[in-house]
Amino acid sequence: MELLKESTFKPIIYILFIIYLSSEILTLYFIGEIYHFLDKVGIYSQLGKVAILIFIYLLLRFPLGFILNDQYKKLNQYSKDMKISYERYQTLFRNPLNIVYIVNMDGVVVDINSATTTILGYLPKEVIGQHFNMFLESQRKDIRNKFHNENLQIDSESFIAKERIKHKNGKIIDMEVLSIPYTDEKGDIVGLIGVAKDITKESNYSKKLEDLSQRYKCLFEKNPHYACMFNKDGFVEEVNNKMIEDFGTNMIGSHYIDLLSKNDLHRALHDFESVRNGEVIQGIYQVVDKKGMHLKVDLKSIPIFVNNHLEGKFVIARDITEKDRLEQVINSDLDLAKVLQESVLSKPIRDKNIHISGHYIAAKHIGGDMYAWYKLDENRFGIIILDVMGHGVSSALISMSIRSLLEGIITKTKEPELVIQRLNQHMYQLFTKNIDSIRFFTALYLVVDTQKKEIEYVNAGHPSGIVISKNNILLESTCTPLGILENQKPKVKKLPYESGSKILLFTDGFLEYYHDLSINEAILEVASTYKGNQHLTSEELVLEALKNGEVTKGQDDVSFVKIEL
Repeated sequence: MELLKESTFKPIIYILFIIYLSSEILTLYFIGEIYHFLDKVGIYSQLGKVAILIFIYLLLRFPLGFILNDQYKKLNQYSKDMKISYERYQTLFRNPLNIVYIVNMDGVVVDINSATTTILGYLPKEVIGQHFNMFLESQRKDIRNKFHNENLQIDSESFIAKERIKHKNGKIIDMEVLSIPYTDEKGDIVGLIGVAKDITKESNYSKKLEDLSQRYKCLFEKNPHYACMFNKDGFVEEVNNKMIEDFGTNMIGSHYIDLLSKNDLHRALHDFESVRNGEVIQGIYQVVDKKGMHLKVDLKSIPIFVNNHLEGKFVIARDITEKDRLEQVINSDLDLAKVLQESVLSKPIRDKNIHISGHYIAAKHIGGDMYAWYKLDENRFGIIILDVMGHGVSSALISMSIRSLLEGIITKTKEPELVIQRLNQHMYQLFTKNIDSIRFFTALYLVVDTQKKEIEYVNAGHPSGIVISKNNILLESTCTPLGILENQKPKVKKLPYESGSKILLFTDGFLEYYHDLSINEAILEVASTYKGNQHLTSEELVLEALKNGEVTKGQDDVSFVKIEL
């Protein structure tokens, strides 16, 4: 675009000077004519003539000089203003951050600044003379889609458009383009001055925000649980479809207190203050649905902060009404199962030569531990303690299955190795062979002969029992756990005992309370606890031993048997 510079006005100044000089010559010519005229009318005094001529000169010269001088001043000021305008234009045009360009009515680039190199990879000389279509991702004749007869149809107002522009290497760049029409001296629009700003980063951020917004909307509205937004005062601002389905369409604007059961109001007010202080609160609440029914929900409140200022809270709640009801039914059944399982545990035996007692604590309602003892004859007693892998219902069912066989196997077989073989066969055939995963249990079975004062035992991978006498003796493992191998070959060990000796048997859950100690150290610690509390019953001894221990996550069942000889 051709812009006015200071040099543009120099010819005009010269013309004005010539006009001024011509006016001076004409003035002098008129004065000469007037001088001759004064001679003709009879004025001969030179002083008079000079006075008249000076007066006439001033009369002719002053208005013209004043007019020319005033026009010169205006033109000079206009020149200065145009110079400032030009310098401002050059400053804008040299802007390295944005592309500044000029296109004519045909869409051909007339001029463009050097920013096109840094932003689009083109040198200005590569672009000037080319149609701006070379930049556009989709070929169009007009940025505003208003071309008619190959001419750009625009009005006199500027406009902003977002365009996808091609880099020289083919990469697409998002740009915001400000287009300003410019006119010629007649006022006709002859093209556009444009400023194009690279907004790729802003566009990417905008797309990410839109993507996050869509994800949030999907997660919020289609969440199978209740989800709602509250403002900082506790009023509902937004709810999801699940909330509308169960609590109605008029929830917006209601207070959270209106949704809760009266029994939970005090706690809810306290928790709301905690959320306002930035805490995440989770708890079980009772809420009232649109039908007036009380629902139990597992609710989590999360504070929402924007620029460190609390804006409200986001709440998601899971309806656990049916789950809670089923758990109550299951817990009731498990309580009954616990009673049944404890009822089959052997009752204490107090014979003149032997006292046997035990105590059992399930990790859950029921578990896989079991102990039993039977009188084999007048002097011999069979005693077993076992622990089925895992804990809970499945272990308890296997344990009860084994329990149903114990009395028959122990009282009829009597020999320890045969008892262990039959139990192994039962476990392998019924469970391991017919189930993909291996099922097994550990067991320590011993036969005490009070007449011979002798102990026979087989330890199938069970924690060592301990005989407490002058010298403590560990009843260590003699074969693998039962149910792993189809054919088990247990090894029987015998040892004598003295009157007054004590035997302590337990499952690994008992030793877990001493998790900082090794197994043997834990067993010796149990023996030490017993020696200092021999007057206690089995139950009291278990509680005393566990009192100093530390409960760990996933604590196993605990079984304990005390035999006094």
